[in-house]
Amino acid sequence: MYARKAASPIKVKSRFCQVTLYLREVKNACLNGWKRKDRSKIIYFTELPLISQNFSVVERGCFKPAIWDDAMLERDEALALVKKNISKKNVIYHMLAVEALMRALARYFGEDEELWGLVGLLHDIDYEKTENTPEKHSFLAEDTLKGLVQQEVIRAIKTHNHPYTHVMPETRMEKTLIASDAMSGLLVACALVMPSRKLADVKVETIAKKFKDKDFARGADRERIAVCEQIGIPKCKFFEICLEGLKPMASQIGL
Repeated sequence: MYARKAASPIKVKSRFCQVTLYLREVKNACLNGWKRKDRSKIIYFTELPLISQNFSVVERGCFKPAIWDDAMLERDEALALVKKNISKKNVIYHMLAVEALMRALARYFGEDEELWGLVGLLHDIDYEKTENTPEKHSFLAEDTLKGLVQQEVIRAIKTHNHPYTHVMPETRMEKTLIASDAMSGLLVACALVMPSRKLADVKVETIAKKFKDKDFARGADRERIAVCEQIGIPKCKFFEICLEGLKPMASQIGL
């Protein structure tokens, strides 16, 4: 299939790739999430889910639809997507807190901090749409994120609602999300009972004591927090890592 070449090329640049595209018609182009390891090859497109309708690309030779399995949003793009889908401030604060814990634990394990942080930041992106239908939670997130993030991000998000998705946590990242999701609630509750209501005044000993008090912060599921032991971290060490990991984020989430 052939088509007339446009007058001049448009170079699309991102942190991950540079592709030379010859555009005949572009309308509301949105190039978020493109990523390619092979930077030497010119890519040919006819359709791309990340680009709106009325978009066609012309290059001498052939046309080829393309999207990459390892596509991943930048952090600022992910946060913008969160704010587009979530209006409640406290839910956004929770997602930011879980992101901070996931990043801290990724550093502890020597894992990919950007990947783990993205999982934490996006894990409740469909919360407001599924608040009254928990059986849909994570499935709508998958619909929102498909094509924008790696499949392992979507799978990890689905594991945190495994009673409904039946996708059980298996990897270290998935189990860390389970523990971090619950742990963030315990940390916030500990901060709010301080006279100052500040996270800076919370000690590891405080967290350990409140963890044992089942009437305190009942929403912070102790069994989920204890999943930290399945990834090789004793509870007290987990409390310490999470507390220190959340402190840099404290001012952004009202603590």
